[in-house]
Amino acid sequence: MGKIRELVEFIAKEAPKSDKIKESVKKWISTYDGKVIGFRINGSIESSKWEERFHLIIYFKNENLIMKVRSGEYPSPEVIFCFINDADGVEIFKNPGMLMKVIRAGKGWIMANLNEGLQFSSSIISRDPDFSKKLADMAG
Repeated sequence: MGKIRELVEFIAKEAPKSDKIKESVKKWISTYDGKVIGFRINGSIESSKWEERFHLIIYFKNENLIMKVRSGEYPSPEVIFCFINDADGVEIFKNPGMLMKVIRAGKGWIMANLNEGLQFSSSIISRDPDFSKKLADMAG
């Protein structure tokens, strides 16, 4: 398991405990059943070969925020974060504002809906300052 997968597993376990994140995600999901965020790590867009593929499923059940990480591709996620290598992708967990810099530098891509990627970043990664600090510390 790479560092990004480790960070996403941490998000799935810890983010639902934050009331700030819970409220933000509720607004983001709105009338939808949930959201799915895909990840492709250590590979290239050109070859479409990736060492690691997984996705984060986000939904509510009885007012509880549920997040689950699953291996493999999801058929139609809202967004897919693709990173040439694990280290480049970790940057967005340290500082969500780095996403566009990583993309401009050619170290990562967003497939599907960029807006959903930005919502993931603002609704979860950077919504709760205490959680964001723990995530950034974990990212190194």
